[in-house]
Amino acid sequence: MGRLDEALDALAQARKTPHKSPPGYLETMAGRLLLARGSVNEAVAEFREACRVCPDQPDARFYLARALRNAGDADGARGRFDLDPERVR
Repeated sequence: MGRLDEALDALAQARKTPHKSPPGYLETMAGRLLLARGSVNEAVAEFREACRVCPDQPDARFYLARALRNAGDADGARGRFDLDPERVR
């Protein structure tokens, strides 16, 4: 088992326990680890979930765009940066 897999296992355990992490944080971290491991489709799913629970979270949006680009979806990646000015804080 490599270091990324160990980190993903530790993160999976953390997700099972009560935590005070901001909404979307653990999903974003999981996505980043999966992206680094080359598991692009799994990373996209994690980043989409992070964006669902916290739509204005910039890290999740950025990494989702990056993962979509890596998956060959350039249009989807560009679409991640179309922000509604009424929702941006």
